[in-house]
Amino acid sequence: MQWVGMFPFVGANYITIRLPMQLQPLSGGSSTIEVEAATVIDALDAVAKSYPAVGRAIQTENGTIRAHVSVFVNREHIGLRQGERTELQPGDVVTILPSITGG
Repeated sequence: MQWVGMFPFVGANYITIRLPMQLQPLSGGSSTIEVEAATVIDALDAVAKSYPAVGRAIQTENGTIRAHVSVFVNREHIGLRQGERTELQPGDVVTILPSITGG
């Protein structure tokens, strides 16, 4: 098995989406989902197509990422790159995390 950072490389054309524990019941208990995608928004759209409940939890009705959701590509926040239009390479890992707020 090949590895990308600390994550297994699942295939030449695939992106791995890592879900937080809170979203795993909405994906049938899966902690990861494999999709083919060129950008972050394409990957999230693919997740929403396969798992509509996960899609509703991470994207607004307009298809943008919800304000309380943080998205990382290979440990780097997409806000430091091109946001939802961040390009993905085969083997990249997209991690979805709920933002932590409070006071």
